[in-house]
Amino acid sequence: MKVKVEISDNSTGHWIPDGELCRTWIKQTLHGASQVNPVTVSLCFVDADESEQLNRRYRDRHNPANVLSFPYGMPTALRGKLDSEPIGDIVVCAELAQREAQAQGKPVDQHWAHLVIHGCLHLLGFDHLGEDEAERMEKMEIEILRNLGIPNPYVSSV
Repeated sequence: MKVKVEISDNSTGHWIPDGELCRTWIKQTLHGASQVNPVTVSLCFVDADESEQLNRRYRDRHNPANVLSFPYGMPTALRGKLDSEPIGDIVVCAELAQREAQAQGKPVDQHWAHLVIHGCLHLLGFDHLGEDEAERMEKMEIEILRNLGIPNPYVSSV
């Protein structure tokens, strides 16, 4: 499966994953969601201020979010003309990811994996608004992470 990951890093002073690691997480997510078409995903790493601005503008929430997803609405007629379908943007707040990982007693790379996987599932149309949807999405996240050798993120180690 062809996966192109475009990364822009607007964060400062926080650990961020390299492109190959992000590509691995996204490939595993696509596999777990039975997505077989070539895709392009844009990842943007930001600080808390930028995350809060995006969260306020697009979700009317006045706090930074650990991950935000912005799926593309690609016209069907255009999809067949591209080598790789752009499915959307994932914005991860590097500052918040690091803080949450420390607070939860998790390795920062494992928490990042969970955030990128969660964001990618949103790009693929999964959500957690209703109880059934949330349970389905959570199970997918747990399985994808397990396939990467990462423990269940919903079980606290603190």
